[in-house]
This record gives sequence, C-alpha cells and structure tokens, in this order.
Amino acid sequence: MTQIVLVEDLGWERLRPLTWLRPVGELFVGTRTNRERWRDAAGTEPVLWCRTELAGLSPHWVADAPIGAARRLWVRDGLVPGGAWARDALGGTAPTAWRNGDRILAVRTDRAPVPGISPNDPAFWEGLAEEAGSVDRDDAAEIRELPDLVRLTERRIVEDVQREIDAVRAAPADPASPGGISEGAVLYRADRIGFAPEVRIDDGVVLDARDGPIFLGAETHVFPHTWIRGPFACRERCLLLGGRIGGGSFLGAGCRVRGEVEATCFHGLANKAHDGFVGHSYVAEWVNLGAGTTTSDLKNNYGEIRLHAYGRTIESGQIKIGAFIGDHAKTRIGALLNSGSVIGLGANVFGERAVFPKWMPDYAWGIGAGASIHQWDRFVGTARTVATRRGLELGAGAEAALRIAYDRSRAEGAGWGEEID
Repeated sequence: MTQIVLVEDLGWERLRPLTWLRPVGELFVGTRTNRERWRDAAGTEPVLWCRTELAGLSPHWVADAPIGAARRLWVRDGLVPGGAWARDALGGTAPTAWRNGDRILAVRTDRAPVPGISPNDPAFWEGLAEEAGSVDRDDAAEIRELPDLVRLTERRIVEDVQREIDAVRAAPADPASPGGISEGAVLYRADRIGFAPEVRIDDGVVLDARDGPIFLGAETHVFPHTWIRGPFACRERCLLLGGRIGGGSFLGAGCRVRGEVEATCFHGLANKAHDGFVGHSYVAEWVNLGAGTTTSDLKNNYGEIRLHAYGRTIESGQIKIGAFIGDHAKTRIGALLNSGSVIGLGANVFGERAVFPKWMPDYAWGIGAGASIHQWDRFVGTARTVATRRGLELGAGAEAALRIAYDRSRAEGAGWGEEID
C-alpha cells in the first residue's frame, strides 16, 4: 500500500494567522481537513510532515520525513484531493510527478528525499521526481491564500454534509432518530437531515434542509428559537444557542454559537454566545467574539475585496469575504469588522474606533492610542484559564508553539503601526 506523506512548505506563512498553530493540511475546507480528505480517499492515515514546534501536538504531525525503501505519495499539504488526478495518484503504481507549470504538486515514488534539502527548496521536489513520469494538472485545487478557504468550502460543503449523513445512516446501530427531538421542533426535508447519537433539539427549533443538507454531531444541543439553514454541519458537543445559523457553515467540535452566521467556519472551541452577524469568515480555535460583534462581508459597491496582512496585499477575486480570525483572539462588545479583515493570533480587538482596521497584528492589545503588544505572561495565563473552563489543559506543547509565534511576530514587527481601512 502506498503511504501518503503530506508535506508542509513555506506556503503556511501565507495562511497566517490561521497556521501559526497548525499546518495548512489541518485547515477545514467544507467539513474536513485536507489530512482527513486524503485519509478518506486512500483508506489509510496520512503522515503530515511539519515544523518542529508543531510536531507532537497531533499524533499525525511529525518533524522528520519518513525514509526507507517504500512507495510513497508525497503531496503538498495544501492540495485538496478530488477529481481524476487524485484517483490516478492513489490507484497507480508507476513513479509519477503531478505538476502545475513549473510547480510540482505531488510525487509518487520509491525514492527517499535527498538528506538535508528542505521542502521549501524546489530541489527537494525535483529530487523526488527524478526518473518519474510527468503529468500536468492545472485543475488541481490548492489552498494557497486565505480567501481560498471560503471559495473551496462553498464548492464542497453540500457533498461533505451529505457524506456525514450517509455515514451515520449506514452505521450498524442507526442513530438517525436520536430520540432527543422535541415535538415542538420543525423539520423541513427531514430526508436531508442527519444526527449523530445523543443530539438534543428543543421546542421552537427549525431545521430547514430545503436549500441543502444538515448534519448535527454527537451530543450537540440546539436551543429554542434556533433556525438552522442548510447546508450546515457541526461536530460533537456544539451548543447552538439561537438565531439563524447555516447557509454553508461548519462548526468544529465544542463551539458555542448564537446570532446570524452564514458561510462561515468555526474551527473548534470558539465562543460566539451572543447576537451579531458573522458571514463568509473563518474563525480559529479558542476565539471569543464579544456580544454584538459583526462582520461585513460585502462592499457597498459590490467590488472585489482585498485583504492586508503581514505586509502583503491579497486580491481575493471575490465580492463576499468577511474576517479571518486567529486562535485565541478576542473582540470587545459591539466590535464592527470590515470586509476582508484579518485578526492576528492572540489579538484583543478593542479601542475607540467604531469600525476597526482591516489588519490587527498578532498579540495586539487594542488599537489606536495606547495600543501595545499583549504581555506574554498575561496572555498565556488567560489562555490557560479559558481552557480550564472547558475542562481542558492548554498543554506545554501548545504553549511552546504560542511562544514561538509570539517571539517571531515581535521580531518581524508584525505590521505594528500599519492601520489599513
């Protein structure tokens, strides 16, 4: 059997702040990460070769490349499997390199990498591709910039949610009728709605699958006066606290969400327990959105939205883009975020501005007069407290990765003093 190795390269820097604490291959697109997609397509668990500071934070993340005489499929970890080329990559045996112009996307080979050459060096990929046949694929989907996460999710979420429904219905003990649905709940197109075990749905809930399927993960609780509009899926232990939620959204495990949410990914353990609109956005783990936090996802002139982050301008090519919010970030009550906002890792969004700048650096403590960098001891103390409130521990490995990001962002300057509206 061919072993799959997902390879992190410097592309992760373009996906900051979402990738300070995870490789690109662990970002959700639709309802699954790239690693999960490759696992499901191949029927075997991939290895994700990543930065040293991340290795060990997941049992699937390693700091050293696998070596030895074995057939492996080496894949850039931002490459989303799908289509004929991925079936060929998983089903064939001949040494092959898949390219998009001069860029090698994946290589199937028995060769080992040349020692000492980084995946950031083109020679790494060319060494693997030596003696391999070449196939040009300009149709392969790849996560290379932040807006790709919104665009690719829109393309895949309907199929992904239906896949989740089919999986629970095919299970030996059919949990399609969880027994926790109140008679006062309303289900439109119940044939397109699926439940994992121990889901609880209260009176006054509307599950509306007319525009797309809906899947609720295990131990999820949907509270009264919640309208869930498909396509929508959540993983286990989510609390849906009221409002209109869905329309192409996905919630990772342990999220608490209320208000109006559309076409947005909450990566996990995020808290939006109050009203406010969040649309066409991506929210990382341990984020807390203060009451009334609202994102804009459309310009008044319906023009394409630009993002600004880490000294770069990113052309989205899209007219609907909300905010990208890094892990452990927090917003004040009533925070207003412009279309195309990027909120850095650990940033605290507060200040006298009505609408905040589109770029908030990592570990920012406020904006405008009196703004500073969040003191490390205070930041990590708060992070530990937040984890404890969920019955979890932050962990030494996570703290170490956070500290590396803290030191590097300060060394780089991280855009301090650069307010972009």
